[in-house]
Amino acid sequence: MPLAGFGGHHSFDPFVTLGFVAGVTTTLRLLTFLIVAPYRNPFLTAKAAATLDVVSGGRLVLGVGAGYMHEEFPHWASTIASATASSTKQST
Repeated sequence: MPLAGFGGHHSFDPFVTLGFVAGVTTTLRLLTFLIVAPYRNPFLTAKAAATLDVVSGGRLVLGVGAGYMHEEFPHWASTIASATASSTKQST
């Protein structure tokens, strides 16, 4: 199944995929390997991880990192600044 056009490194969303796996297994540990924190909204990531951990009976092993591709850092900064400005504008 080709994943061209999907976000990240051409992979499925880990929380959706592991949610499916949790539904069809009972003892398998659910490991994300690595969630690159700057790619995702931290509140949505925390909510998705907590939800998956609860519905799986505590089987989630969450790996979080800062990333390694220095070329992407300026994009993350502008994305964060844009999101911050947008949320500040909506709350006033």
